Amino acid sequence: MQIYFTRHGKTEWNKERRFQGMLGDSPLLPESMKELDLLGEHLAEVPFEAIYASTSQRARKTAETIASHLKQPAPIYYNDGLRELGLGKLEGQLIDEMSGVYPTELDHLRNRLDLYDPRVFAGKPLRTR
Repeated sequence: MQIYFTRHGKTEWNKERRFQGMLGDSPLLPESMKELDLLGEHLAEVPFEAIYASTSQRARKTAETIASHLKQPAPIYYNDGLRELGLGKLEGQLIDEMSGVYPTELDHLRNRLDLYDPRVFAGKPLRTR
C-alpha cells in the first residue's frame, strides 16, 4: 500500500503570515489553485482507493481539485479529526505580532512540544496518550 500526503494549498492568511488553526479558514490563493491543478495532473493515473481530508474549506477545495483530475474516481471522506490544531485567540492574528505577545508559548509550540501550554490564548491542548 502506498499513502500520499499533501498539505492544503497556500491561503490568503498564509501569505499575510496569520495563524489559521482549527477554526480560521481563509481562501486559497489563485496561484495555489494552479499548483493544485498541476498536482492533480501529476497524480491523474494513480488509482487511489480513497481521499481523506479535513472539513476545513481550504482542505476540502484542495482534495476536490486534485480529485477532479483523477482518471479513476475516488471517494473523498471529510473528517473533523484532521483539522489543524486549535489556536484559540491566535487564529487570524499576525504571527509576528503574536510572537511578541506569547514568545515562550510559541517557542514551545515550534520547538518544545513537551512544554507547550496553549491555555494562555485559549488554544486546544495537544492530545497525549
